[in-house]
Amino acid sequence: MRLLRSGSVSLLILTSASCLIVAAAEPSSRQWMHIENVPGGTACAARLDGSEIDTMLMLNQSGRLILVAGNAGWNASGAQEIALRIDGWNVDHLTASAFNNLVMLPITDEAVLKHLKAAKDLYWYLPFGDYHATVTGLGEAFDWVYVCEQRKRMGLSIGP
Repeated sequence: MRLLRSGSVSLLILTSASCLIVAAAEPSSRQWMHIENVPGGTACAARLDGSEIDTMLMLNQSGRLILVAGNAGWNASGAQEIALRIDGWNVDHLTASAFNNLVMLPITDEAVLKHLKAAKDLYWYLPFGDYHATVTGLGEAFDWVYVCEQRKRMGLSIGP
């Protein structure tokens, strides 16, 4: 097995006695980053850097998803009335919490969670602007965060 990098593309080459397999990977800047302990805490999270906003996933103490949008240029606080479009599906009249450069939206509706897990694009409609994030792989990132938290609660190490 060999990993070759050329600019922003990586190739994974696997060889065996019977075949050669080559798989191209997307640039690493567009992959979900798994965080076993968020800075200043012990929560698991997944983060995807975006061109307009960054997207983060965490669980609250009840095991529910908190969807987070971040932008270094934001400075907000308190409750924010927002809307969210998940691909072509709209969710209006949501209440998120803003803190500095983050907008945190607890997901309590199973239909919203189902759409998020299959999402490719999120459109955030915030009081201070409209923003887009490409979030391909969000379902897998959510699953990783969920398993990470479960393993921590059971006292198991996460591993590589």
